[in-house]
Amino acid sequence: MFGKIFEMLSTIRFRFVRMLIGKMNVPQTLSIQLDLTHACNLRCTHCYHDKHLRTNEMSYDQWMQVLDKYDALRVRLGKEPSILFCGGEPLLSEHFFSMLDVVRTRWPGCSIAVLSNGTLIGPQLFEGKRLDGVRFQISFDGVDAATHDCVRGEGSFERSVAGVGYLRLRGVPFSFQAVLSKRTAKFIPSFFALAKSLGATEMNFTRMVAVGNAAELMARDADGPMEGEALRSALVAILDSSRTIGVPTNTAKPLFNIIDSTLGAPQYIGFQGIVVDPSGNLKVSSRTPTVLGNVLSEGLEKPFLRHEPMVGLRAGKIDGCANCAHFRKCGGDRNVAFAKTGSYFTKDPGCWL
Repeated sequence: MFGKIFEMLSTIRFRFVRMLIGKMNVPQTLSIQLDLTHACNLRCTHCYHDKHLRTNEMSYDQWMQVLDKYDALRVRLGKEPSILFCGGEPLLSEHFFSMLDVVRTRWPGCSIAVLSNGTLIGPQLFEGKRLDGVRFQISFDGVDAATHDCVRGEGSFERSVAGVGYLRLRGVPFSFQAVLSKRTAKFIPSFFALAKSLGATEMNFTRMVAVGNAAELMARDADGPMEGEALRSALVAILDSSRTIGVPTNTAKPLFNIIDSTLGAPQYIGFQGIVVDPSGNLKVSSRTPTVLGNVLSEGLEKPFLRHEPMVGLRAGKIDGCANCAHFRKCGGDRNVAFAKTGSYFTKDPGCWL
């Protein structure tokens, strides 16, 4: 009796979420970010991970359980798979290549991205390994050794450039991503020039979220997130540099719609972007610490569909944003809001309206 009632309620919940997905014009994929390891070979001054202790990491078999639960959820939601390998540094995980082969075999042709610092990429690591169907996102936080290495460590710029050269030689597509902050904003045109010179498909930016090491940077006034007109000027510079230099940039992000009504898209947290950490914890996002539950013990459906703040985010209960004319194609950055206010439901503090 109770089992039938629970099944009925679960079915109703899935139908409701699928209806919201259609109404919000959410992408037809359900992405999952697999943070394979806590380990990283760098200690970046702005990293949202304030430590890289390799403790309580899942086994290969446990990761297979996560993939099973993900597949069941995305099928019920009627979505196509999209896989992101991250960390830490995913190339340090002993499961990386085996997981990559599993994903390619299980979902042929699905989108597969590897988010890496690029310093470990080279012939020794990839000898005899397949890289077809994979794209890399390489992190750059400076446009030369002087501006990059002060964040990521001495010699890291040269090693990342060498890694990019290896990908280019093998015909593997790659994009660049930089953290947009008070420090990096002045380098925006040079970032695009660097991306063009090295053959990147895109030059993208993600706004600094003041958690982990970044919170300490902000406390010392060494760097920090951008807000108001300064942020608007930086986003305009990104658009102008992209058009002038001829390297695409991702404009499907909060606030771009306020600048140009043809651009923008909210983060779709609650609909998109499942993030599972190395211990199997389901997180609200990759850049904030909130844990909804453990996938191994609670499954994926219950914490993703039923727990706050996911329910509230799907309902669009955002103070100061929900009634804005730009909300449907902006939404505000929920990570930045959380970092500043401790809530995912407050206005994006960077917004200049």
